[in-house]
Amino acid sequence: VPTFIDYLCGGCEINLMVAIDFTRSSGSPMDPGTPHAINPRSTSDSDVRNLNEYEQAIVAIGDILVKYD
Repeated sequence: VPTFIDYLCGGCEINLMVAIDFTRSSGSPMDPGTPHAINPRSTSDSDVRNLNEYEQAIVAIGDILVKYD
């Protein structure tokens, strides 16, 4: 059974694509209590403390996958 590394060594490319569900049931991005809350102070990707949960997850996964792109 091939491993993840085997696929990469074989030329497999990884591209990160992200989709976020902004339906009303998840709350307004303007409401700080919702998962989509947008913090006006988060102006830098490196300032993870001010990112919402979705942004934190995207940065964490992206930081790992970028090494294989």
